[in-house]
This record gives sequence, C-alpha cells and structure tokens, in this order.
Amino acid sequence: MVVKALPFTVDYLTLVHGNTIPFTWILVTKGYFKHTFIGLIFSVTGVFYYRRLLKPIWGSKEFVKFIAFTSFFTTICIFVISIFLYYVTGHENLLYTPIAGFHGVLVGFQVAMKHIFPDYEINTRQVIKMHAKWLPSFLVLIVLVVSFFVDNPIVYIPFIIFGTYGS
Repeated sequence: MVVKALPFTVDYLTLVHGNTIPFTWILVTKGYFKHTFIGLIFSVTGVFYYRRLLKPIWGSKEFVKFIAFTSFFTTICIFVISIFLYYVTGHENLLYTPIAGFHGVLVGFQVAMKHIFPDYEINTRQVIKMHAKWLPSFLVLIVLVVSFFVDNPIVYIPFIIFGTYGS
C-alpha cells in the first residue's frame, strides 16, 4: 500500500544494495516492507498462524526476538551475497533491484516448527501428507525448481535459503 501511495519510499525502505551504505536503517526495515497488498496479507496471515503455535511455547518476548533476528540475519546475508555476485558478474541490476519481504521469517517459522513439533503432520486436502520436519527442505526444493522459470529469482531465493538456514 505504501508503494502505491508513496512510490519514492521504495528506495528508502527496501534493500537496494547500491543505496544501503548511506541509508543503514534499510537493514532493519527491509523485512517489514511488502511491494504488494497480497504479499502483505500473506505475511500477516503467516505471522498469526505461527504465533498461535509458537507463542505459547516461546512467549511474546522470544517470539519477537526470533522475528527480529531472522529478518536482520536474512538481510545481512542477502546484502553480502548480492555484493559478492555483483563483483563476480558485474551486473548492475544486482545492486539496484529493490528487494524486500518477510518470507525469510515465514520460512524461519517453518524451521522452528520442525524443531519443536517434528512429528506434526501436515495434510493438505489429502494431496500432500508430510511431517513438519520435511517442510523447510521441501519448500527450498520447490523454490529452486521454480527459479528456473521466473525472470528475477534474486528477489525471493535468498530470502528462502537464508531464512531456512539462519533460523
């Protein structure tokens, strides 16, 4: 919604690697900015779902610390890998593509579910039936396969990978 109402905010709230050094607050705000309203609804729904499962075990303080740490860790890793890829390939679009999202934290919640409830069975209308311990690996596999068919996979692949391994 902010993108539609105030489009200039994208450069100040999302991770644009070429602008990160003068705007260091981007390392914190990137995880909480969404480009689309549907992405915002998806993220809020995911937080409410995982909050219902994880907050009774962790408590509010640990739940918020997990979100903050996973988001910040994901941002730092994406920043470093994008700068590295820019130096290796020389493609300027790696420096100036606005990257933002909360999906690294959502995948981190799946990893937390894997550790807390490893035998929790996920059943989606009798189509997919698996234990929670396999869900993060299955999601990484799906994202890597889909990345061959989309235009700009750098926008979401690092979130999923670093969210999975950082949490």
